[in-house]
Amino acid sequence: MRIGFVDPRTPDQIRDRVIAKAAEHGIHLEPEQINVERTGEGKDGSIYLSTAYDTRMSVFGYSWTIHFTAASPRS
Repeated sequence: MRIGFVDPRTPDQIRDRVIAKAAEHGIHLEPEQINVERTGEGKDGSIYLSTAYDTRMSVFGYSWTIHFTAASPRS
């Protein structure tokens, strides 16, 4: 759904916000792990976000690494 607004923040500000939100969920991300792409201007603009990271899981004495990717839809 589009309402005609594009976030006025810079890509670095958006990255910082993504890092902060991920940290709230116990996920550690570095700025270079987050891709921010802007296309268009004004009401015709959009922002695409993506990231990929690994996390260590430990259950009942077993440990392994899981790779996650997350991305917003491209519009």
